[in-house]
Amino acid sequence: NQLKEDDAISRYAGVSYATVGVKELLNNDNTALIYPSPTKDKITIEVLTPFDITITNSQGAIVRSFKASAGFNTISLEGCSNGIYFIEGVANNNRFIKKMIVKK
Repeated sequence: NQLKEDDAISRYAGVSYATVGVKELLNNDNTALIYPSPTKDKITIEVLTPFDITITNSQGAIVRSFKASAGFNTISLEGCSNGIYFIEGVANNNRFIKKMIVKK
């Protein structure tokens, strides 16, 4: 399946995932889907264009930093303890920040 700018519900392998609050972008030329939340050990970040991604814990410490390519990006959160994390994506003049919960 392919990400479309107006998707609020996406279907993967026959399962529907509803995304809430994922499209809070400064510029609607790009969009991101981040799922699942809560998660145990990995997330998928789906973007239309490449983004620099930084994941921080609730104290602001960086736990992951990488460049997400256009399409699907599966990220391991192994070693992250239970809690709230923030995913920030930056590309050109576009930026998003999303909250994610790790619950093992």
